[in-house]
Amino acid sequence: MDLIDLIFSNISYIFLPISFYFFYVIYKRTYNEKESKLILSLMIYSILYIEFRFGTSFFKEMPVILLNIPLLIAMIKKQNINIYIISSILIYYSYSYFNNFFFLIILEYILLYLIYLKYNNNYYNVLLFMSFVIMIMTSIYMFYNTLNINFVFVTILEVVIFYLIGFLIVYAFKQGEVLFKMFLSAKEIREHKQVKNSLFKISHEIKNPIAVCKGYLDMFDVNNKEHSKNFVPIIKEEIGRTLLILEDFLAMNKLKIKKEILDINVLLEEITNNYKSIFRKNDINFYSKITDDEIYINGDYNRLMQVVINILKNSIEARDTSKEMMMNIYTKTDDKYIWIKFWDNGIGISKEDLKKIKEPFFTTKIGGTGLGTSLSTEIIDAHDGTLEFESKEGEYTLVTIKLPLEGVK
Repeated sequence: MDLIDLIFSNISYIFLPISFYFFYVIYKRTYNEKESKLILSLMIYSILYIEFRFGTSFFKEMPVILLNIPLLIAMIKKQNINIYIISSILIYYSYSYFNNFFFLIILEYILLYLIYLKYNNNYYNVLLFMSFVIMIMTSIYMFYNTLNINFVFVTILEVVIFYLIGFLIVYAFKQGEVLFKMFLSAKEIREHKQVKNSLFKISHEIKNPIAVCKGYLDMFDVNNKEHSKNFVPIIKEEIGRTLLILEDFLAMNKLKIKKEILDINVLLEEITNNYKSIFRKNDINFYSKITDDEIYINGDYNRLMQVVINILKNSIEARDTSKEMMMNIYTKTDDKYIWIKFWDNGIGISKEDLKKIKEPFFTTKIGGTGLGTSLSTEIIDAHDGTLEFESKEGEYTLVTIKLPLEGVK
């Protein structure tokens, strides 16, 4: 094996476990102290084993100096137990080459440990002084063993290679620490953003039932018994839905779906009956083509109600007061799915806005949060369905919910 092959083979033996270590850290994208120490130790001892098993010195008479690389990594990562273990292994290994210099070998690793204690906050100083001590001690061993000055020069060359490889390792770990700190900062930012997103979601979703309650309270006449009979149950139901949303907020942005067998037509009838008065108040001609057939799905009643109410609310807010407004709801089914379609002839949605309509925080409404459609999409996705939008600016908007029927997989 020529010198170049020898150098690159040793480098590959060292950097292969290091590469796996960094790939693992990147893949996990999280920090767990115990797990991190375990993987780091596994990487260190993998290098040690591979170098023992396959590492080659420039001359058979010389020990493999690159075996000190695992000790360097243990030092720069401040792994005290690993430092003691690896030092003991290397003392025994060096003794097998230079059994006449046992105390000198021990002195060498004591010096390396003292260097670590003094410069453990400066990786490059640890590497520099470590290289210097290894070069001096190994040169002494080789000179007295072989009485050949050429071996001293070879030792210096191998220590230089050790220093260069060590420099790359130190640099890699220092950059890794910087990137990891950046990742932790980014993680904190994302967590802060998630809290902010949750606040936006709760404000948006609570606004819907409160708006319904306000609408009925504006029309409420305390002297009218029919109002009490019809409006109070609806207001109570909307307040209950508000409490449900608040409970979900306490779960910190984790969408909960509690599925059960339900008749989707019953849900649609309940919502449309509640909204008829609101449509009349806003001069919207409302038409419903919902059959009396029982159509069962496996879904969350309250969550699906959120979606439908959000669609109706958006339709009301997008009305065009310059023309006679219409709102149609109709359904169709086949053996596997039900399609629920909401059509209105409001102001419509532009092609550009239609492409971004499902994006969180995208809104064209003043004071809007842009989360209603995004949350509705999440809910429908959780029901293995789809939520689609079709629109022509100034003419119409068609929203289609597609849901699998009960028993369909």
